[in-house]
Amino acid sequence: MLQDVTPTLQRVASEPMGLVFALVLGAVSATTSACCTLPALGILVGYSGA
Repeated sequence: MLQDVTPTLQRVASEPMGLVFALVLGAVSATTSACCTLPALGILVGYSGA
């Protein structure tokens, strides 16, 4: 599967639309990872403040 995806991503990255695609994927990954790390930050602050 990775062998099929890699050439497609390389082809898209060479086009101007690839920048928009990378921006959207980066925003989605940042949003989804923030949902997982924000509760962990609250636990860390609560533990260090105790």
